[in-house]
Amino acid sequence: MKHRMKTAERNLNIEIIRIIASFGVIVIHVHSDTYGAQFISLLFSPICVPFFLAVSLIFFVQSLGKYSVEYVLTKIWERIGIPYISWTIIYLILLYFNAYLNNSTNKVFFGRSILFGESAVQMYYLITLISLQLFILGVHTLRKTRSRYYFFLSLGLILVTTTYFLFSLYYQASGFRNSYYIVGYLLYIVFAMHYQSSFSSSKYLILPYLCILFVFIVILLSVYDLWGLRKFGPLIFPVCGICLYKIAISYPTIKVPSWIKEIMSLSYGIYLSHVVFLELMEIIAKKITGSEITYTLINKLLLALVVFIISAIFVLLLKRVGILRILLLGERK
Repeated sequence: MKHRMKTAERNLNIEIIRIIASFGVIVIHVHSDTYGAQFISLLFSPICVPFFLAVSLIFFVQSLGKYSVEYVLTKIWERIGIPYISWTIIYLILLYFNAYLNNSTNKVFFGRSILFGESAVQMYYLITLISLQLFILGVHTLRKTRSRYYFFLSLGLILVTTTYFLFSLYYQASGFRNSYYIVGYLLYIVFAMHYQSSFSSSKYLILPYLCILFVFIVILLSVYDLWGLRKFGPLIFPVCGICLYKIAISYPTIKVPSWIKEIMSLSYGIYLSHVVFLELMEIIAKKITGSEITYTLINKLLLALVVFIISAIFVLLLKRVGILRILLLGERK
């Protein structure tokens, strides 16, 4: 048994899409006051978090079988659990502080923030990813083990995560607004567990079809408000994320300078931290202009770009401070 869980070998195309998707998440979270601004958010919606989720689960499945269950659980805790708790505390403090400054009567729901990742708009992804990985680990171990201990451990993981899914659905938590989300997550799980080994065949033959499928899905989701198809979004998002992943691994790897590789490694930290700087920049912009900003397409993209750059610089600084790197990024090296 190896003592260190190595990251799966990653195609640079995947890392490029990751960093673009992290910018897209910021764009989504900036307000929209015009159709153009709303359209760009709708355009990014099916290709950001769905891609993150698809890639994360695929890499996770690829690591199973190489390491002990205990070691995998430890890595989930270190890489996702610790940053989730750390950032939840930070965002809860900011929520309480903001409520105090503005004499707000809006309640801060501590329980939902902890259980469902609702301390900030993006945090639900981490708790959802943890629960999906634990469920996959349980299923994988249950299928492979002959040990009574691991049988009950894997069964426990499955029961606990299934209960969490149903509990989240009942309370309409972020990421579980309706039953379509559950079906969508099952699509991610099935793909990650059963089809990840077939990617090396017919790479270039499948590329045109994947591109066409992806374009049509993006177009569909860009107008789903007009057609009343919003509730089906959770079923289509996994297809978008999976298609984008397969497009990334099918296309010849793009060569980039080392400094761009450094930037591409910041996507996780940018995702976690950007809401802090987005809120700050919106407050500063309002103070400067003396009025509410009209978020046109140009204003939205400019603000998103500024927040992206500030977040990237912040993450670069975090990486240079050992304890902060562990607590806020889940990285030991």
